[in-house]
Amino acid sequence: MEEDAEVPLLLGRPFLATGRALIDVEIGELMFRLDNEQVCFKVFEATKFCGVVPECFNVDVLEDVAKDV
Repeated sequence: MEEDAEVPLLLGRPFLATGRALIDVEIGELMFRLDNEQVCFKVFEATKFCGVVPECFNVDVLEDVAKDV
């Protein structure tokens, strides 16, 4: 498997069950197994490299709702 640091991991229960996921919260590991292949994510190490995003996006929909009333 090729890795891509730009793609976020969004995992729901059905995907975790399908991917035969093992989650070890104590040591912070998330492991996926498929056939003879296995991928392990070190969650605590990954959070060390999260940068602060200097941008803030805001969507204001209240004005549109107020116009409809």
